[in-house]
Amino acid sequence: ENTRHKEDIDKLSSQLQARGPTKIELKQREKIQKLEEQLNEKRYAEADLAKEKDKSKELQSTIENLKEHITKKETKMNQLQEQCEDAQKQTKLAEKQYDGLKETIQRLQSDNDTLQKNYDEIEGRILQEKEKFVELMNKMNKDNEELQKKIDMLTELNMQEKKRFIWSAKGDKGDGSGDGDVNLADGGNNSSRMFGGAGVVVPTSIKQRIMAHMRQATSLRYDPMGSDFIGTASEDSTVKLWNTGSGKMLKSFRSGSNNVLLGLDIFG
Repeated sequence: ENTRHKEDIDKLSSQLQARGPTKIELKQREKIQKLEEQLNEKRYAEADLAKEKDKSKELQSTIENLKEHITKKETKMNQLQEQCEDAQKQTKLAEKQYDGLKETIQRLQSDNDTLQKNYDEIEGRILQEKEKFVELMNKMNKDNEELQKKIDMLTELNMQEKKRFIWSAKGDKGDGSGDGDVNLADGGNNSSRMFGGAGVVVPTSIKQRIMAHMRQATSLRYDPMGSDFIGTASEDSTVKLWNTGSGKMLKSFRSGSNNVLLGLDIFG
């Protein structure tokens, strides 16, 4: 349409130039100029409109690209949201596992402390038992030494008793009536149960039972003169005199050194 208007204007212009200007033509020229100006303005407007359309297309394309980009971003955001939710779930699971491991470690620590305490107690008991064992061994060694001393003393005492018996037997033979085998005090009967110089007969059954000492008795002696009492010695370092008829204690003697007494003698 603009092209057609331009052709008409050019045609009119050529006609007017050929005939020469008139008032009407001058007016028409003015009109033509105004139309040309309007046409130019319209062209400028159309060019601007075309530019605006191009810009609008570019903006529309940019908007579409932005929408597509936003869509991709939203998709990515959704994926990140899902990953974040998965990470939160895994974090909660890891926290539960951590709490479980923490409780297990605390329980193991408590069990370890209990075992260490029991170990210390057992070690202490073992050390105490070891000390007791060493003390017992030392005591046993000491008792063994004391027993050995007692054995040696008893052996020596036995040797002395044998010597005394031999000398006593020789003395009895020297004081006899000539036969050397019969004691006149019992009417000619040789009794193996004769005891002492008065010819006392040892009883055949238990007459009295006494608890003489707190520890083991080591020696017992009858009065060789035939009186009704006996003497006892013990490891408790005491010597006691007893009435054989009643079983009562008549006298008690204690050694000043608290040593074990292995023998005693009664005279008169």
